[in-house]
Amino acid sequence: MIPVFISYPDERKTDAEELYLFLKEKENIEPILAPKREGVTEELSERVTELIRNSQYFIIFYTPEAKSNAWVNQELGYAYYLLQQKAIKIIPIYEDRKDIQGLLTSKSYHLDSGCDMAKGKDVVYEVVKRLIVGENMYPIELTSGEISNVNRGNGKRIELILDLFLEVKSFKVYKNCVIDFVLPDNVQITANEVDIAKKKESGRIMEYHSRILPTKYNDYFDKKYTDSYYRVTVFFGELQGINTYQTRWKLFTNRSDLKFCDFGIYLQMPEFGVKFYECQVFFEEKSRVNKLEPVNIKVRKVGIRSVF
Repeated sequence: MIPVFISYPDERKTDAEELYLFLKEKENIEPILAPKREGVTEELSERVTELIRNSQYFIIFYTPEAKSNAWVNQELGYAYYLLQQKAIKIIPIYEDRKDIQGLLTSKSYHLDSGCDMAKGKDVVYEVVKRLIVGENMYPIELTSGEISNVNRGNGKRIELILDLFLEVKSFKVYKNCVIDFVLPDNVQITANEVDIAKKKESGRIMEYHSRILPTKYNDYFDKKYTDSYYRVTVFFGELQGINTYQTRWKLFTNRSDLKFCDFGIYLQMPEFGVKFYECQVFFEEKSRVNKLEPVNIKVRKVGIRSVF
């Protein structure tokens, strides 16, 4: 079970109870409402700190009423101390983004993911659930950055630079993670090991090419690609928690594929299995004054989405 402490001012008790019931219905989440703060006793203080200390997430209704609530602010202060020890994550729910200042601004988890009460309570509660459940199901997320164009002008192929980001969302250290690229024969990719090596925490990078695809996913690629395809595998030694790793790749494609190319990427973690992504790159040819000018290609759009 994932323990989640919910801190709230008295004026938001109803909202906190609704969130508690919503999360309680979800598998593997154990929501914990802050106890009634009637009087100030050593026993109550110890109970509150113990509940927060044993939680994996600290959700706070940081609405205007919370600013003047001593209990809420002290609970937040203790949660921030635990966050510095990498022992908890803080998720603020707010009415006005301007109210999130100081420690909450720099140390909150996914601050801009949609925990704004103006969007509706149902939306906010769903976002909170997705953050908690999604991270514990698979704690690393793969996203793409901008693709820069490096056109050699040799009339044979286009060379692009693709940035992929691995965001480690939990506090743990993960070893022996693997990225596999599954590409059609008319697309090639290679790791720019100099850039990856700058991230010393990621350990040693090993890369190899193979025609053997992951067994579980052969059916998917058989349906997806009509051309033959191959596999490029890269091993990461170690990924530290609460870090984002920028990895850079060189992508080559033939001139016949100017409009569109796509390929599969799957991320494998020993403890969590495989998460598959599909990456799509759309190209367009820049206009030329005359045909004697070299062909110049630019990337119109790049997209990466999780498939399964």
